[in-house]
Amino acid sequence: REKRIKKLLTEYSIHRNLVSNTDYLAFIEATQHIAPDVDEATWQGYRWIHPYSTAKKFIWSNNQIPIGRANHPAVLLDHDSAQAYCTWRGARLPTEAE
Repeated sequence: REKRIKKLLTEYSIHRNLVSNTDYLAFIEATQHIAPDVDEATWQGYRWIHPYSTAKKFIWSNNQIPIGRANHPAVLLDHDSAQAYCTWRGARLPTEAE
């Protein structure tokens, strides 16, 4: 199986550092993309063990980074937003195999 996977993969690189909220803010300001968000009904649909109150501290308000989280990783992004960010940076999301 490992040999088969190696045949499917070409050489690639991946960033060591996560995308920070500050990085993501630059994207929002440059593109007018929506800020990370999740409403309570969507959160409940995920069936996470953590209550919605846990997520609320990561939600941006008025395109402002949550207080004290400028250097924290950007979270609560949907796939389309992550893809848009990567495209803006001239990058791409990794494939499942990568």
